[in-house]
Amino acid sequence: GNEEDSQRNERYNETRYHGLNLHSYWFRGTVEFRYMRGTLVGEVAENWILFTHALMEAAKRGLAKEASKILSPYFERWRESLRLLEP
Repeated sequence: GNEEDSQRNERYNETRYHGLNLHSYWFRGTVEFRYMRGTLVGEVAENWILFTHALMEAAKRGLAKEASKILSPYFERWRESLRLLEP
């Protein structure tokens, strides 16, 4: 029934398959990225790599205050590329 469908949809909700915690930056002063969902779409994987690389470079340079401005275009490119995975 509807309850079973709801539980199934929660279990397979796409947000569960991205290991990126930006909220932690404002709470703990850290950013966590662990994994990206599996994909065979090169553009999606490439944009994730570019985003995480930019994130590490910003951290190495101590650019916490400017990180949002630096990372935003990479994050948006990755988010947009996820639309390629939609049926």
